[in-house]
Amino acid sequence: MAVIIDKGFTSSSSDATFWAAFNNFIIIFHSDTAGKTVSHAFVRGMKFYPDTYGYFHVNLRPIFEKHIFNTNGSKNMIDNSPVATGEVSDYLVNASGITPLLLDVYFTDNTHEANSSIQWVFIMPRASKDMEKQMYRWTEEEYTCFSGDNLTFFKGFPYDFAVGGNTFKIKDSDGDIYTSNRRKVVRFNISTGATNLAFLDGKDSAKLDVVNSKDDVLGHINFKIKDCEGTYIKWLSLRGTYKYWLFQKKKKVTMSVRDHGHIINYFADDETNRTKFISLGKESTDAIMLHASSLSEDERNYIADIIESPRVYLYHGTKNQAATPELFQLVNVKTNSLVIDDYGKKSKISVIIEKKNNGLW
Repeated sequence: MAVIIDKGFTSSSSDATFWAAFNNFIIIFHSDTAGKTVSHAFVRGMKFYPDTYGYFHVNLRPIFEKHIFNTNGSKNMIDNSPVATGEVSDYLVNASGITPLLLDVYFTDNTHEANSSIQWVFIMPRASKDMEKQMYRWTEEEYTCFSGDNLTFFKGFPYDFAVGGNTFKIKDSDGDIYTSNRRKVVRFNISTGATNLAFLDGKDSAKLDVVNSKDDVLGHINFKIKDCEGTYIKWLSLRGTYKYWLFQKKKKVTMSVRDHGHIINYFADDETNRTKFISLGKESTDAIMLHASSLSEDERNYIADIIESPRVYLYHGTKNQAATPELFQLVNVKTNSLVIDDYGKKSKISVIIEKKNNGLW
């Protein structure tokens, strides 16, 4: 017969619903095959056992975390090509053409059956209190800018943002610069570091319009444009897209050392060997404190989730250099190091990042 999904997915269309992969997401399924006893099921290599009624209850979150982080390390890097704009499809956990997530039920006679080839599309946003949804299913009158509607762009540095919608277009004052003909999520690259889209040139602010297929304006993505120097950081946000910020160049560098252990010394010659232990070596870690000041409320909220990010990168490229993934070094945000100081209508933020000592900051 067939594997029946009792709770969870309800659509067989790859474009119908976008599910947030990092939420706790419970599905329930069973086999309606008569005359056989259910033994277990496999979901992407993970084994599950049924309840006393033959139903499987599976939380998909650890499965996706395993495949996203252990398989590809969530390598959602910018495009290597020199083109200043473009869709980056790896925002999706699984997209059209990739093998669907099969629910494979085994019986005690060693036979098995799986669900039909339903293409379930998962994207990277995860829930955080009331900020996020469990799923996204846009009409032609809706869209979501996962990066936020008010952004800050730093000239000479790589930058992109993510938008989801249904048959939407992104326009500047000169016309369309991107068109999506179906429901999807795209990462839109507006700067490689060496080049950027023309709508950003010669201004201290700019905007893009998001419109539907009838050219009705659904909303705006506003940019504050800054031209300065500093330490550029990139991180995976709670909303699933990467964020970027150029922190102030002033920084404090500290170093900590971890001992790899010791072995007991050889005491055959007590006259010359006076040390009881021999060190196996040490490993140093550098830490710097980064600052951002005079922040608006939108900028404050944009930066604040860096403390919860599972992936934070330090950019080693120079201003106006064409960025490549190799220029982003994975670093760690020190636990409890984020400090936010609100004063009047402005804020300042400091945060400490750590990395293995290799002489580069």
